[in-house]
Amino acid sequence: MILKGEVIHGKEKGRKIGFPTVNLLPEAGFSLPETGVYASKVVLMEKPRPFIGITNVGLRPTADDENGITIETHILDYEGDLYGQKIELEICDFLRPIQKFESMEALGEQLKKDKENARKLFLKRAEV
Repeated sequence: MILKGEVIHGKEKGRKIGFPTVNLLPEAGFSLPETGVYASKVVLMEKPRPFIGITNVGLRPTADDENGITIETHILDYEGDLYGQKIELEICDFLRPIQKFESMEALGEQLKKDKENARKLFLKRAEV
């Protein structure tokens, strides 16, 4: 599934635990996958190759109690400001369901595992 849209500001909570994310505002007429954490590919308009990402689609029970669905991606091996830019996000492999962790630090530890699992999936396929 491919989503296209604009990177918008979020609450920057992932940045505080070493996992900054891009928050995607999808273009009209999109459909979402089931909620969960996914290995993904991110195409930035400024770069010629895709990046690996880990994407959360759904609620953020550890970060806040809000009920809104978000699409947030941590882009591996990328640093920079993408606010206001268009990106293409390909949702590839389901990694795990969304869950509430006891702390943001515990979430950060799980995100390290998610990051390595996503990298292994793409290296296995030799895609990125």
